Amino acid sequence: MPRLVISGRGGEVVHEFPNSEVVLGSDAACDIVVTGGEVSPEHCKLQPVMGAWKIVDLESDAGTRVNGAYVNQRPVRNGDVLELGDVRIVFQEDAASAAPAAATRAPSGRKSRSSKGSGASKGAKTRSGGARRSAQPARRAAPAQQRRSAPPRSRDARDDYDDGRDGEAQRPSRRPRKKSNNGQTIALTIGAVVILFGLGYMVLSPTTSPNEQVLMRMQSAEGKMDWQAVLTESQAGDVTDPMYGERIAALRAKAEQQVKNDAARERIPQATEAFNDLRLWRQDENWKNDEEYVRRIDEYLAEYADLGGAGVEEVRATRARLTGSSAAGEASDAKDAWSRLLADLSALKKNGQFGQAIAKTEEYRTKWSASDPVRGREAAAMQTSLHSDAKKWVGLQISKAQQKMDYGAPLQARKILERAMKSVGIPEFEDRAARALSELGN
Repeated sequence: MPRLVISGRGGEVVHEFPNSEVVLGSDAACDIVVTGGEVSPEHCKLQPVMGAWKIVDLESDAGTRVNGAYVNQRPVRNGDVLELGDVRIVFQEDAASAAPAAATRAPSGRKSRSSKGSGASKGAKTRSGGARRSAQPARRAAPAQQRRSAPPRSRDARDDYDDGRDGEAQRPSRRPRKKSNNGQTIALTIGAVVILFGLGYMVLSPTTSPNEQVLMRMQSAEGKMDWQAVLTESQAGDVTDPMYGERIAALRAKAEQQVKNDAARERIPQATEAFNDLRLWRQDENWKNDEEYVRRIDEYLAEYADLGGAGVEEVRATRARLTGSSAAGEASDAKDAWSRLLADLSALKKNGQFGQAIAKTEEYRTKWSASDPVRGREAAAMQTSLHSDAKKWVGLQISKAQQKMDYGAPLQARKILERAMKSVGIPEFEDRAARALSELGN
């Protein structure tokens, strides 16, 4: 029996359903009730089709996604992730329905190839035996007197070479020539010389310097992946040493970075749990409380922004969509302002807010171009690029709306264009989306 695994605030909820059509939505009359801020009363339905399943969107407000892609209808398979607005559902098929058919057995009356092969070999042996009997040496047919005149052959003479002529001397067979061991002797000699030279160097060489000893201990700890020991040993080293100081400093920097990475990996499970709590809080009847949501986002970013990853990028994009900025507070310097600008532009472009992105770029140029003229020129080039990106993005939204019309979903087509008009923030492209929206009515 197929089932749906829905993640909620209280944990996972599993819904099993028979092999018949089911409707999913927030309405209590639906076959499976799904609660969420963006879930429509009748959001979508699952239909069995010739032993498989497909999902059909029922012109929901937020749309239906399968593995991250918006769909009107498409087949679904075991393990696919369905997204109804901001709710994630995993579709799981019955394991018994996917069991392979039993393998067919070969007929028992058929003879194996081995039996045929044995018969053939038996016939071959018979033929070869007859050939041997027919190919006896001619001396068997010779008179018995001639055979008696031949000298008797000793046991040792059987291994000698016989050229077939009586009365001539017999030549002994060749013995294999012994292999020369010159190559092995040379290799052993060279090895012994190298070992003696190494021992002499160790005996005659001066005592190692303290910095060299520190570097050797650091390298030994590096081989054991004990980065904390590397840092401890580096404290006794002198980085100003012209021979070993640079290598000690480089190995210390590597150990410091590895220690930071290890600490970050220990925080990843905590960051994942905090991210899931943030999403569940938003889904639990709090989807309209934007002010509290932004405050919780800022707390999350203050604690885990340095880890990076998909969760941090998604939270930043959400904050930029709600407030126009991916980070709280003011930038401390031009470098910090540039980093914030790049994060804001990435989030705003993802949400289609190109007007706000251009305004952010102009704000950076006005405030920080004097202290950082190079990046000020880069910001000016970004404005031109953002205008071109906005044009392409609006064209893409119009194409999506036209596809919805072709699939017979005019309501979704209108919503796509209305969102484009509201978010793009550039008058000429707002007018273009408005014209496309009016043409849908015609």
